[in-house]
Amino acid sequence: MLQADSPRVIAVNAAALDQYGYSREEFLAMAIDDLGRPPEGPAAGANGSGTTTLWQHRTKRGAVIDVEMTEAALTFGPEPVRLVMAQDITDRRQAEQARADLLGVEQRARRDAEAASQMKDEFLAMLDHELRNPLAAIATALAIVERTGAEPGTVTRALAIAGRQVQHLGRILDDLLDVGRLISGKMSLQRQALDLAAVVAQTAASSQATARESGHRLVVDAREVWIRGDGTRLDEIVENLLSNAVKYTPPGGVITLSVRPVGDEAVLTVEDTGIGIDAALLPRVFDLFVPGAQTLDRARGGLGLGLTLVKRLVELHGGRVEAASEGPGRGSRFSMRFPAIPLPHVTLGRGAPLAPGTEAPPAPAPRSSRIVIVEDHEDSRTMLWQLLELKGHEVYEAAGAPGRLDSTITW
Repeated sequence: MLQADSPRVIAVNAAALDQYGYSREEFLAMAIDDLGRPPEGPAAGANGSGTTTLWQHRTKRGAVIDVEMTEAALTFGPEPVRLVMAQDITDRRQAEQARADLLGVEQRARRDAEAASQMKDEFLAMLDHELRNPLAAIATALAIVERTGAEPGTVTRALAIAGRQVQHLGRILDDLLDVGRLISGKMSLQRQALDLAAVVAQTAASSQATARESGHRLVVDAREVWIRGDGTRLDEIVENLLSNAVKYTPPGGVITLSVRPVGDEAVLTVEDTGIGIDAALLPRVFDLFVPGAQTLDRARGGLGLGLTLVKRLVELHGGRVEAASEGPGRGSRFSMRFPAIPLPHVTLGRGAPLAPGTEAPPAPAPRSSRIVIVEDHEDSRTMLWQLLELKGHEVYEAAGAPGRLDSTITW
């Protein structure tokens, strides 16, 4: 019980003494404000008995409790007083907060699931687009080739278009398979000591023609630095980044590829003067099924898997990758850091890289071989058989296991 015009306590019951842990004398020497302050401002509500406020009080033992205080005016003797009922609602408040937290987690999980579902739908739409277009071009090219009386130049162009589209489909399938292997942990590396500069220079050389055809200038500045890596996968990393740079750099732009030894690391950088990356997309640019506005541009093509592959392959090599951009229209830069190794003393041998300055031995002349093709897909088997025969090989074919081959085949 409090005086009406003062927060001083003039009477207290045993339940309050037990709740707060003070003696009666200690309580009567206190003002109600000594116990704490309302955490959510003044009056929280009102009912027929008086005004209810929510406070946080501290007990004598130091515990902080949530208290619902209901006040009502009383006449007690000659002085008006206030009767205060303090109910400890700490457990109830904690339960309410736990329910709110759980609801928030469920709502966030639902939003994340909806976003993931939408991104997968967008990915499947892009996949449908990326598969249908090459197939339509290939079908049209074949129709032209089959047409009697077609000009030789027309046939040549049609075959060239069909060849490019087949390569495009092959890259799509390779990316899909590689992503599946990486996610399932089934991809392994065939590591050996490699000069990263040599690998990068070779990949860049094969990309020069593509860059020139698309109106780009490719600048390569690669200094010798050795790592332990898989040459095929390193080539895939560089090829994906170069393809990405060409795709998102307008004609006339510059793509710079550099390799540097920095401390105990080999740093590979691909930089372009292209359309750049929005700041909101940068932290997620390597994530799977997060294509961003760029890859949704159908005119540019692609499934947006390349950067995911780059990140996973770099990490498999014990390295790390980061993307940087000053914003839309200001280009982008991808930097990869691999653990460097001392320049090895390499001896020539099967599968071993060449020491710096050493010329590769001439490739052996091709020779005819006896080859058995076991393939249940008839068209694939027939085409491969004809190609191998054109190359001068003696070819046998079967649709099933080797045991089904004609017994007259001798070896």
